[in-house]
Formats: sequence, structure tokens, C-alpha cells
Amino acid sequence: GFFETTISAKEGYKLFVVTLKGIVTGPCIIIIGAEEFSAIYEEETTNNKGEKETRLNVKVSSAIAKDDSWSISSVTSSYYIYEPGPIILKVAFILPEKITNFFVRYPALAKGKATISAQAGE
Repeated sequence: GFFETTISAKEGYKLFVVTLKGIVTGPCIIIIGAEEFSAIYEEETTNNKGEKETRLNVKVSSAIAKDDSWSISSVTSSYYIYEPGPIILKVAFILPEKITNFFVRYPALAKGKATISAQAGE
């Protein structure tokens, strides 16, 4: 159903957990949701002409954890981070079991502040 409280991989799939480490450089509010993380992987398929081809797939994360407290996408949506310092997140993906490697796309913050000009074109 929509409000599942556990995640598991069905037949033909595996549950992968990725650990990401970073640092929050100053006091701020950071909102992080599981849907902001994606696994990007290649998969070999057969097209309608019977030819093998490789296609790129993107799978949104199923869950995210901070301090071993998991947030499942269908139940809760975000973590709020206020204090500066190290941060460790775990992100779960359910991917085809034949996948041997993948890239993780994740949100990143650049140091600095954006300034909005009162005049267009500045």
C-alpha cells in the first residue's frame, strides 16, 4: 500500500544501502528527502529488432537514514539539519540484482550565499 513501513526487494532485485559522508559548515536549515537521491545505472536490453543495447536507468531512493533512524519515502519525507558538523546519511535503493555498479546522484550545497538584485539583469 501507499504507507508501507518496511522496504524489501522483490524477486530479481536487491536492496543496496549507500553511506554518504559530508560536513555542514555553518548553522543553517537543510531539508533532505529520500526522493532527492537517485541511483543511475546501465542495463542491457533487447530492442524491438532483437538487437542488444545498453540504456541508462534512474531509480529514486526508497529510504534515507540519519543516526540509524530510517525515513521511508511513502511514510515520512524529510530530515531537517540545523547544526554545523559532520553528517552521515544512509540511502537505500532497490535495484535489479544483476547490477554490478551504479552512480549515486545527490543534492550538494555550494559554499556561499546568493544575492538577489533589485534590478533585472544584474
